[in-house]
Amino acid sequence: MRQAKLKKDYIPGLRDYTDLVVVGGRRDAKDVQELRSGNLSWTMFYLAYLENKDEIRRSSIKPKFRVIGYIARPCLLVQNIIYLNRLGRL
Repeated sequence: MRQAKLKKDYIPGLRDYTDLVVVGGRRDAKDVQELRSGNLSWTMFYLAYLENKDEIRRSSIKPKFRVIGYIARPCLLVQNIIYLNRLGRL
């Protein structure tokens, strides 16, 4: 698995470090048509971080995620979009 490093100043309100997770996606019909890569469920992926990490460690409460942005073409290679679609269907 590869990682992306972001400076803390890039995303206001975050600590010196944070883990980002894909929490959802969206399908853009135009991208699907341009990619010509079969039946894709998602072409854009929403990124979030865990807001209540410390509370979760102390008790069994539900995690709260805050969506901070998304990633899509051209930032994602076609191979990565296909991989994320396969992974998301599991």
